[in-house]
Amino acid sequence: MRRLFTTAALALVWILLPAAAAQALAVPQQTSPADGATITNWRNINFTWNLVTGAPKYGIEIQAFNLSNSTWADVKLFHGIDAQASRYTYGNFTTSDYGRWRVRSEGASNNTSWSGWRLFQFDPGISTVKQPAKVTEVSKAVALGALAQVQARVVCPAGTIVVGGGWRSGSNDSVFTSSSVQILDAWMVTFQNLTNGTRNVTAYAECLQGASGYSFDILTHSNPPPGQVGAPQATCNKGVLSGGGFITTSTDNLPFSVSPFSPTGWYVDTLNTSGSATGSVFAEAVCLVGSGATVTLALGTMHTLSGFSSINVATACASTKVALGGGWSAIHDGAAATSFRRSGNGWRAGVEDLGFNPIGNNASVYALCAKFN
Repeated sequence: MRRLFTTAALALVWILLPAAAAQALAVPQQTSPADGATITNWRNINFTWNLVTGAPKYGIEIQAFNLSNSTWADVKLFHGIDAQASRYTYGNFTTSDYGRWRVRSEGASNNTSWSGWRLFQFDPGISTVKQPAKVTEVSKAVALGALAQVQARVVCPAGTIVVGGGWRSGSNDSVFTSSSVQILDAWMVTFQNLTNGTRNVTAYAECLQGASGYSFDILTHSNPPPGQVGAPQATCNKGVLSGGGFITTSTDNLPFSVSPFSPTGWYVDTLNTSGSATGSVFAEAVCLVGSGATVTLALGTMHTLSGFSSINVATACASTKVALGGGWSAIHDGAAATSFRRSGNGWRAGVEDLGFNPIGNNASVYALCAKFN
């Protein structure tokens, strides 16, 4: 039978802070979990709040209640959460069945007071078995009509962190894609059907569970002129790289490399096939912060492409590490991907030679491999 504690017991350990002086920033409004909420997905908890005007960073304090001595103790005190994130995921809470949390805005020169505490409890009670970090893939299949454009949004389950995403389009000469993260919990893929027939396509989101932290994206762009290559690079200013994507403003911009170049950096190479228009392409790095992970790159075998040939290959991480995401890289322009997704404990890409380069091409697949402390 679950043990309950009384309001009187709480009063003994509740700490009242003095009223803060007037601040330029507002105290964030907590949204979830609600005060008194029951948590059923205890292995990972999403704490969320509303964004505050002025784009500050945020701090969060999470505590657990010790029934043996009726005291609260910090299980996590985290600062510097990026303004656009407005959420923090905590994995493997503790063996306590009761917790509370609060949040504040953090500016360059001062912080607001903390919000009020919000209580939560767990049902069923927490097990002592720790859940290892792992990534699960969530998908959404779409029937793409003739010449249609569709945005497929794939949402990660509650209590997980979106760390990347991908797609399967079947054929690059019939379906053009853009792939990017969506704030909080989802991945978005834009599919453009270039033919008069129906195409079946799939979008994927990579969702991390069993780990703490949050993810955010960094975008950089390039404007390659007609017939030229654009190569924007995006680098995580903190945390580690977990995955990435790309956005283009026109089907004239064909990506031939979408890949990590370091444990914190992501790049995109595109060829502007237009004869007149300057194109725009964005590289998007997805950065995982507060998880305690270190990331290394695993590079697969180089494969030769020529004469419209294709490959569909995967690169795996060691069994002691967790594959977060990955990418593909080609030596020359004139190659493009038809699939880009998780494969076991690694990353898979299908890459086609489009016949643009008379000397052929070479391509390889990367995996982003994480070790969690």
